[in-house]
Amino acid sequence: MDPFEGIADEAVEPAPAKKAPAKKVATKPSSDREGVTVTLKGGAGFDAPWIVIHAADLADAYEQVSGDNAGVLVKLMEQTSKAAQHFSGQNKGAGGAAPSNRAPAAAVAPPAGTPDAPGPDWTFKSGVGKTGKPWKAWMPPRGSSEQPVWL
Repeated sequence: MDPFEGIADEAVEPAPAKKAPAKKVATKPSSDREGVTVTLKGGAGFDAPWIVIHAADLADAYEQVSGDNAGVLVKLMEQTSKAAQHFSGQNKGAGGAAPSNRAPAAAVAPPAGTPDAPGPDWTFKSGVGKTGKPWKAWMPPRGSSEQPVWL
């Protein structure tokens, strides 16, 4: 069955030709954050304090971190570090020692009950992976094509 049966053929005019869109001129996006940003980070971890300096241009950024401002900046970094330690509770450890959020030191000798090394030159290593999960393994000698034996 033809769904178009009975519909009169009408002359259909072709659609008008489309014009090519005008080429866009590259413009600098408007932003409240124009200029230079200098970030000073107090350590490698995510918990390290940051100081962010916003400047109009490179000369302004340089002026803010040098000359008469350098001494004030050093004091600001020291105070920021103290405030970050206080805020994160690092001054509350037993005996006045700050609690460590670092991974435990890797073992250099296999603990009791560890299976024997697969060979005489194999080394026991342990650590904590990126996900925070501890691992232990016998590592083959350097230059060996053998794979680690994970425990």
